[in-house]
Amino acid sequence: KLRKYWDILKRYTQFKLSKVELDVHAGTVLGAENVPLHNELVRGIFQNALMGTINPSAMEAPPTLALDELDPRPAKKPK
Repeated sequence: KLRKYWDILKRYTQFKLSKVELDVHAGTVLGAENVPLHNELVRGIFQNALMGTINPSAMEAPPTLALDELDPRPAKKPK
């Protein structure tokens, strides 16, 4: 079901399905009780795209490691 849903959503974003067709297919795949969640997802995706919103976790810099932390061998003692 998940793969089918993402395929439907992809076809909608490629202008191969109308919003009405998207809603019908999504309702069939997800069930009528999940259509409100589907609508929130679609609205959120387009709102973020229009506003240029970035995922908050993507804004955080990834932790960096010193090169010696990547070496699995024990550190040599200086002479």
